[in-house]
Amino acid sequence: MAYAPSVFAADETPSSLQAEAGKENLKSKKTSQPTIFHTEKEKDIFAPALSYFHPHAEILTSYDDNIYQIHKKRGDVHTRVTPGVQFLLGNNRMSPEGRPRTYLELDGGYDIHYYYATDSNYNMPYVDFFARWVGPHYRVSLRNDFKNEITPTSQLSRGISGFTGRARNFTQANFSVDYKRTTLETGYTRYEYSYGAPFKSTSDYVDQKINITGLVNPSFTPKTFFLFEYDFGVYEYTNKSTDDTNYKYHQLWGGIRGKITKKISGDLRFGYEMRNSYLALTKFKDSVNIRIDLRYRYSPKTTLRMYAAKESRPSITVGAGRSDGYRAGVNFIHFYGSRLRMDLALKYGRDIYTDELNEDTYSGSAKFEYQLNKWIVAALEYLYVQRDSERANSKYRDNVITLSIGAKI
Repeated sequence: MAYAPSVFAADETPSSLQAEAGKENLKSKKTSQPTIFHTEKEKDIFAPALSYFHPHAEILTSYDDNIYQIHKKRGDVHTRVTPGVQFLLGNNRMSPEGRPRTYLELDGGYDIHYYYATDSNYNMPYVDFFARWVGPHYRVSLRNDFKNEITPTSQLSRGISGFTGRARNFTQANFSVDYKRTTLETGYTRYEYSYGAPFKSTSDYVDQKINITGLVNPSFTPKTFFLFEYDFGVYEYTNKSTDDTNYKYHQLWGGIRGKITKKISGDLRFGYEMRNSYLALTKFKDSVNIRIDLRYRYSPKTTLRMYAAKESRPSITVGAGRSDGYRAGVNFIHFYGSRLRMDLALKYGRDIYTDELNEDTYSGSAKFEYQLNKWIVAALEYLYVQRDSERANSKYRDNVITLSIGAKI
């Protein structure tokens, strides 16, 4: 029986260094957790229990020549310290056959930010939970991530300096079952963002949906699945005085997922979205959506990722309305030996808003990660972002150089 792989997501892909470490563990046939059975020779009775807890920390220092991402630049040195503790029960790495395993993970800590020139600091807690049960023909997963964070105020009101706090909560539940060469998946996803004053009434929102997905694996394409999906969702601005921008939506998707050729794998789908406003007087146009996320594995040490998307979406920016969003990007990832990883990226985005405002965003980055030992990773990264807009106060350029070191026991 073939197993349907998960779709690649831009912000959910694990570090390649961690993946390489996982491969080494698989080669030695070791799991990430000790056995719960102990011999009489063991002297430290707490050692097995404590081994489920993994303290970790990262220290990051960067120079950003435009911390508020506005036309009038202001530079600053930013230090971020992220201590935390992970509780891991089970094995969170893939099996040698590429199947997920049963495990439970709970991770919590703090993001501590300090800006030197502005003499400002922010303490932001986070808690992440994930659990997955894997049976012979089914999989069940539950995830919830909560985090307090800061964002440039210019992302909410163009041209305004400063930072605004927000709380982000992400919830997801999925169930899938396999029958011969067919997989049926159903899931629930919820995003909730809550911003600080004075943006609560204009930008707070909840986006939640349920989906039903069918994956068919024909015998003539043993590693490629044909995908059919239906989504029903509700998008609400939770603190607005009127419902004129709230709506329900239906999406239909069709495409392919899995290993497309010997070296290319990923997800390619086309969809159609229909939206209905809460108010009869407010009309939303339907849209054709596209998502492409492909990986070309040139060699065991070199991977090229290509992605593109076209989707209509609402904006959190005050007065901007909806936008037709276009995204495209490419990542080039290469390992030098077993310790050094290079990641080069180019991205482009175009937003066409309902108020006839057009914006283009370009970015490029280069990141080098070095595995100092089993527990410690150091990284150096450069990022350039440029936004061109038909509004003068929306344009900006930003250069950021970052040095970080992280450890996990």
